[in-house]
Amino acid sequence: ERQAMATVKRKEKLQSEAEITACYPKEWVTVEVVTTDRKGYWKGGRVIAHGPNREDSLKRLRYWRAKHPEARIAHVFTGPLMAEEMAILN
Repeated sequence: ERQAMATVKRKEKLQSEAEITACYPKEWVTVEVVTTDRKGYWKGGRVIAHGPNREDSLKRLRYWRAKHPEARIAHVFTGPLMAEEMAILN
């Protein structure tokens, strides 16, 4: 069964990486990155979209990116994945 991707308004509250992971377990989450650590890894931001399907989340990410090309975006899975599968898109 396929579930729809949820889209969040840009004015969504800032959340830490831990809060986002807790709120959206085992989902693909697109985050407007607001804070990073010294290595550039995202540590907090605003949730743009979330859902269980990677393909749908990538479509939403591309749509949002086209409207906000200046934004730093992270697209992550909050369940178990290898670290190299997560990245910040500049």
